[in-house]
Amino acid sequence: MRIGIVGAGGVGGAMAAVLHRQGHDVEVTARGAQLDAIRERGIHLRGAWGDHEAHVTANERLTTTPDLAIITTKAQDAAAAVAQNLEFLGGVPVLIVQNGLGGVEAAQAMLPNSTVMGALAMFAASYLSPGEVTITTGGVTYLGGADRSAVMAAAGVLSPALETRVVDDFAAAQWTKLIVNQVNALPAITGLSVQEVIGNPRLRRVLTRSLRESVLVAHAIDVRFATLGGLSDRMLTAVAAAPLWAGQALPLAMRHRMGPTPNPGSTLQSIRRGQKTEIDHLNGAIAEAARDAGLEAPVNATLVRLVHEVETTDTFISPEVVVARIPRYSKLSAQQLSAKTRRGWSASLLSTMAPAESRESRSTEPPSSHTEKFQLPRSPGRSSASPSTMSIASESRPAGTAGPAALSSVTRSTVRPFAAMAAANSSAKTEAAWPSTATTARPRP
Repeated sequence: MRIGIVGAGGVGGAMAAVLHRQGHDVEVTARGAQLDAIRERGIHLRGAWGDHEAHVTANERLTTTPDLAIITTKAQDAAAAVAQNLEFLGGVPVLIVQNGLGGVEAAQAMLPNSTVMGALAMFAASYLSPGEVTITTGGVTYLGGADRSAVMAAAGVLSPALETRVVDDFAAAQWTKLIVNQVNALPAITGLSVQEVIGNPRLRRVLTRSLRESVLVAHAIDVRFATLGGLSDRMLTAVAAAPLWAGQALPLAMRHRMGPTPNPGSTLQSIRRGQKTEIDHLNGAIAEAARDAGLEAPVNATLVRLVHEVETTDTFISPEVVVARIPRYSKLSAQQLSAKTRRGWSASLLSTMAPAESRESRSTEPPSSHTEKFQLPRSPGRSSASPSTMSIASESRPAGTAGPAALSSVTRSTVRPFAAMAAANSSAKTEAAWPSTATTARPRP
C-alpha cells in the first residue's frame, strides 16, 4: 500500500519506519537537515520497537496520491501542512495523529471530500538527531472518527506494524491524552527529563497540581475521560479529589511505567531543536477551556507562560524558581468539587477531601518526612534491581488535615490499584486491567 506521512519527526518517523518494515511503499515529508538525512541514510529506528533502517521516499511535499495519508506534524503546523499537500490529499482517507483538541475537525473542514480520522500516539519517540528516532517507551496508538468502517480499515493497515486500538468516543480520548501530555511542560521549562522532574519532590507536586486542575476543568465542562493507557474517568476523578500527597501516586506511576531510559518529552525536544512548541495546544488547551467556562486554570496557564519564556530567552529555569512562580491557590477546586457532587459522585468522598485540598494549597510549611508506600509488582523482564515500591512524600499537614489513614475507601481503592497497574510493562496488560469500550486491533505475530 502507498502510505504518505506528512511530518517525519519523532512520531511520523517512527510510524514510517515500522510501516516500511511491514513492506508498505512509504513517502514522507520533511525539511532541512531531517530531509537531507532521510534521503541520504533513511530513517534509523531503534529502542523499544527494535532496530530498522527505513529507506523511504522523502520530499518537502507529497509527490503522489497515497492510499492512506497520515498527518503527524505538531498541532500548530497541521493546517499549513494540509494546505501544502492538498493536491494529493483530496478524496483519500486521512489520519490526523496529533495532540490537543480540534485537529480532526479543522482538517475535515479543509478536506471536505476526504474521510478524516483521528489518532493518539501513546508511545514516546525521541527525535534529537536528523534521521534518528528512538522509541523510549512503547505504547498503543488509538484511532477514532465518525466513519467507523474507515477507522477500522485504517486500524487494519496499522495494526501489523504497531499496536492499534479503536475507541468509540475520540473526543473523550483526546482529553485523556491531554492528561498524559501534562508531563511535557516541566521538562521543557527546566531542561530535565520527565523522570527527573517526577523524581524532584517539589516539581512532582507542581505536576500533580496541574494534573488535578486539568481534571477539574474537564469535569466543569461535562467531559468524561475515555479509558486510555490505564487512566480512567474514575481514576482521574479520585486523583483530583484526593489530598496532594496522595495524588502524587499518578505521576510516580507514570515514571515507573516509562522505565529507566530518559524521556525528554516532545516539548523539550522541540526547544532543543530550536522549534516552536505546541504548548498552547497542551496545557494551553486546558487554560482556554477553563476561560471559556468562566473558570481559571492558573497552574496550567503559568506553565504555558514559562514554556514561552524559555522559547524566547533560550534559557531553562531552575526548579526552585519554577516552584516559586506557580500560583499557590485557586478557587477552581472548591467550585468543581461542588459540581462533581451534582453529577452524583460520592458526597462523603468530596466532603472528606475538599477541606484537605484547600488547606494543602495554602500551606507554606516545608514537606514533612511522612511517606506512604504503594507496592508495585515487578514487571516481567525487569531486573531484580528494579524498584518494587515507590514512596510518596507528603505535604506538611496541619492539625485536622486528612492524612493517609483518613483517605476514603473509594480513593484508596482507586489510587492504589492504579500504581500497581501502571507498573505493567505491556500496554495490552494495562488495558486488560480496566474496563474499556475500546475495540482492539493487535499486531499480527
